[in-house]
Parts: sequence; structure tokens; C-alpha cells
Amino acid sequence: MCIGVPGRVIEVPGDPPGVARVEVQGVRRTVGTLLLEPPPQPGDWVLVYLGLAMSRLTPAEARETLDLLDELALLMADDGPLPGIAPGLGADPAG
Repeated sequence: MCIGVPGRVIEVPGDPPGVARVEVQGVRRTVGTLLLEPPPQPGDWVLVYLGLAMSRLTPAEARETLDLLDELALLMADDGPLPGIAPGLGADPAG
């Protein structure tokens, strides 16, 4: 499963152009920002997927998504794989 995760823009160095430093769950990484117009500014929330900032998020959207990801991680840790999900195949139609 591939998902985008919320990240908060920490800095936009300007060199090289089209990148920003983003913090995702306490981890800082450099992501591409060329898909966003106007470019993001420090403090903005963005949806990061495959090393790219795909879209902007409101702080409320970012918080809601992070809370849901935390909840999913707890479910996975407590019970193993979610029922009805075949590893690597997505939902099992036979369910």
C-alpha cells in the first residue's frame, strides 16, 4: 500500500530551486515542490508522496490524517494484518 503523508515545510532554501525541507512525523527530508504553485512557504502543510509535495493541506486536514495513520499503526501492531486484506494484494473480494 502506498500512501501520501502530511509534512510541515521547515525551510525553502532556494538552491536548488523547486525543493523544500519538510518534517514528516519527526523525520526531516528534502522533497520536490515543482507541482505546487505558488511554491510552499515555511509553516505550510503539504501531502508528501514518493518524495514530492503533491498538494497543500490545511492544519486540520494534516492533523486528521496523522491521527488516522497513528490509529492504523496501533491496529496493525495489536492485531496483525487487518481482516480481509491479503498481503500485497489489497482487499480480498472473497472477504
